[in-house]
Amino acid sequence: MSIPCGDIATFSTAALSAVATVGAWPAAHRSAKTADTVARIEQDRWHADLLPQFQITIERAEGDRATLSVRLVGPLSLCHLDEIRLKVVPSDDMSRTVTLADGPSQEQVDANVDGALRSRGT
Repeated sequence: MSIPCGDIATFSTAALSAVATVGAWPAAHRSAKTADTVARIEQDRWHADLLPQFQITIERAEGDRATLSVRLVGPLSLCHLDEIRLKVVPSDDMSRTVTLADGPSQEQVDANVDGALRSRGT
């Protein structure tokens, strides 16, 4: 039994196509993973570019009063905003409970204000 020459060529082409397809799958997978990584990097960069930048100053007035000034200095893409609302809250990273036996009482700790100024909301 003999195989026609055209059938051998078709079989060879089909086999090579199958090998190329199997070889292309890892490359396509790596390409998709790289595209996801690039998209994540671009999203992080875009987010960082829109992060507001403030200039904050405190000017002492009389007694225990001072003025807190907050100015938006960038980025330019946020300068069109008509209003920015800020909320000053106590820091949550400090424990306000008595931990030393000979230390201040809980009432003294509760009455303590860190710094010389008190906040007055408006």
